[in-house]
Amino acid sequence: MKITFIRPTMVKGIRSSDAMHPLAFAVLAGLTPSDVAIEFFDERIEEIPQQIQSDLVAISVQTFTARRAYEIAKSFTGKKIPVVLGGYHPTFMSAEALQHADSVVVGPAEGVWQNVIRDAKAGTLAKIYQQEKPVGLGKISYDRKIFNGKKYSSFVPVEFNRGCKYACEFCSVASFNQNRHASRPVSEVIEEIKCLESKTIAIIDDNIFADEKNAVELFQALIPLKIKWGAQASIDIANHDDVLGLMARSGCVAVSIGFESLNPKNLKKMNKSFNTVKNDYQTAIKKIYGHGIMIQAFFLLGYDYDTADIFDKTVEFALQNKFFLAGFNTLTPQPGTRLYKRYRLEKRLLDENWWLNEKYQYGEVMFRPRNMSAAQLKEGCIKARMQFYKYSQILNRSLTWRTTIGKLKNLGIYFAGNFIARREILRKMELIHRCNS
Repeated sequence: MKITFIRPTMVKGIRSSDAMHPLAFAVLAGLTPSDVAIEFFDERIEEIPQQIQSDLVAISVQTFTARRAYEIAKSFTGKKIPVVLGGYHPTFMSAEALQHADSVVVGPAEGVWQNVIRDAKAGTLAKIYQQEKPVGLGKISYDRKIFNGKKYSSFVPVEFNRGCKYACEFCSVASFNQNRHASRPVSEVIEEIKCLESKTIAIIDDNIFADEKNAVELFQALIPLKIKWGAQASIDIANHDDVLGLMARSGCVAVSIGFESLNPKNLKKMNKSFNTVKNDYQTAIKKIYGHGIMIQAFFLLGYDYDTADIFDKTVEFALQNKFFLAGFNTLTPQPGTRLYKRYRLEKRLLDENWWLNEKYQYGEVMFRPRNMSAAQLKEGCIKARMQFYKYSQILNRSLTWRTTIGKLKNLGIYFAGNFIARREILRKMELIHRCNS
């Protein structure tokens, strides 16, 4: 038997220069018996061959890649090759996904992937596969051989935990994991990192600080490895000065934090008031910078209390605080979120299935903002990105003693990250122009 794994991109032919290993496929490869041949294609960095001979095709689908994923699936189902879809989008839109595939994996694949293979061999694929009970993250085998020969980011992803202790209105992480949180044993994570060739690691957890006790244990164990690493964290990590010091000693060079909004009313609407419960943003930023850790900031623009002046205010805030990187993202109501359900009830979605709409492209606004037009929101986000990543601003933001100039180990990462981000933004701008012309 042979299985073909595919990771689609949003639009055929668009390549990425900052793509990291998609670990979900390493997990699937690790769960696949040795008597089954596997191959993997990542459309972000390579073409999918026209002629593929396989007994089963498995495609991971995110909402923004759904239309393209369904196109790929059709090319195989038309040849009578069974297709199984998995990931966030098929989990929340399983009925839709089944219109384009033979089978759907709902939720995590651990505990069910072996059943998929068994049934595929017998020609008896079920429509839906879903865990009957939670499966722990211990003893997961990540088979990274499927990434050999492919050009990915120098930052190698490692998974420590899944889930988040918060449930923000716009986020589907809690729903996907059924409000559960699980951590891998620290010893397994350390052994995996030791086996990696890279000394730059991206811990890809939704929130590395979701389990404080386990996080501290991990940071302590990382110290002897002499690596550089970054991770996503909630801003409340700034309330733990001792933990920040431990992170710095263990090699943390940057944390990605969802600031989301400068407006407390928006934060409350998002169910993210914890962003400002104990600290204002400036205090939190100062504490993190005090340990020589850079910040990648994310902002979600277009929430209910945002007005047309929010873009300039947010860029000014980002520049004043000299963030390492920043994402100025258009609010997008994703299936599986309370935001999507609310906007549907309020009849504010321009299309309830916007991800299938041919007009949808990167940065497109598919809902009705309250205090500005959809066009203002789209153009405001584009302008914000271009302002932040101007060459002069990249240089100006680097002039920070605590995190860059005084930390030579951070400086190379800073400039590489900014130039890659700028290139990706311009590439997506080109995509928008191509789709509009």
